[in-house]
Amino acid sequence: MTTHCRFCGEAVRPNTMFCPACGQIIVADAPRPQGAPPFPTTGGRRQDAPTPAQTPAELPPVPLPDVPAWARPVPPAPGGAAEPIAPPPAAAVPAPPAAPPAAPAPAASPVPGPLRTPQPAAPSPLALLLPGGARIPVDRRLVLGRQPAAGAAQRGGVPVEVIDPSRSMSRVHLVIEADPDGRATATDPGSGNGTVVVRAGTRHPLVPDVPFPLAPGDRLALGDVIVDVA
Repeated sequence: MTTHCRFCGEAVRPNTMFCPACGQIIVADAPRPQGAPPFPTTGGRRQDAPTPAQTPAELPPVPLPDVPAWARPVPPAPGGAAEPIAPPPAAAVPAPPAAPPAAPAPAASPVPGPLRTPQPAAPSPLALLLPGGARIPVDRRLVLGRQPAAGAAQRGGVPVEVIDPSRSMSRVHLVIEADPDGRATATDPGSGNGTVVVRAGTRHPLVPDVPFPLAPGDRLALGDVIVDVA
């Protein structure tokens, strides 16, 4: 004859004090003599029975940090997938200020050339004072004589006819030339009576065809005719 645990319904043998399944005292379920008092039961639970899970105490809600709108999930639109939210545009970075315009380069100054020493002005040319009082500047080739025209043409000069009553001069007696610096020379081309330059009292007879430099104050003796240099 078997009986069942009145707690869990497991079949147990008669006179079993504890249910092998749930551990409850089930001796009261055994057949008792008629008129016997019921077996006392603890009505409790075995110490080794599993303890029902305790409901944890509710914790206060923790506030969540604010989530940007662009990061919040968007519920799907009716009939379609959720549209993604584009992130907010990046803040505009101000462009660097434009560089000021470059100053124009100064104009190149002209490179100075070699210095030139100013040439002194040419001195006034010498002049010949003829016996008749004529003054002839020595600024070109002059050919002096009694009849110097033909000789001057041959030498490329200007004829200067000197009055000689004694006829002591040759037709072409003296050639005087000037240079750009205002200096002058006298050359006797081979006259009959010769030419003498008197300077400061000293006589300088001219050698034929050899130039002799003249200076202001010289006196030229052409035969018997005197011509001064001024």
